[in-house]
Amino acid sequence: MSYSNILYLTLLNLAVWHHCRGICTNLPAVVCARMISEVQLFVGELRRITLLWDELWLGALSQLYQDVMRRLKQLENEMAKVSSNTMLSAEEAKAIIWKKHVTVLKPVSCIMLYLLKFLLLYHFTTKGNL
Repeated sequence: MSYSNILYLTLLNLAVWHHCRGICTNLPAVVCARMISEVQLFVGELRRITLLWDELWLGALSQLYQDVMRRLKQLENEMAKVSSNTMLSAEEAKAIIWKKHVTVLKPVSCIMLYLLKFLLLYHFTTKGNL
């Protein structure tokens, strides 16, 4: 067998291999085109829903941010007042600070619980429901 015959057979085998590989890689796209398009649509919808939930949470948290910061500043002022009161014992001051903490931050925790319930209740969405 000459070198040209070996080269010819090698090139022929390589061409056949590339042809078969092309058929094998394109076959699923042709045969399962509907399934592939449905999976792509499904992934797109998951991304859309995730983006909607992210926007919902970011919007809700950004609305709460200013209120939380105002309440924290108020709580710091109240803590400073209680701490500077020399008529109170350490235990009394700690109890008063705890009650003020609960009172000042209770609305924020209620809103966060409401958002959590909303998320758990409506976690399955379809187009147009939001």
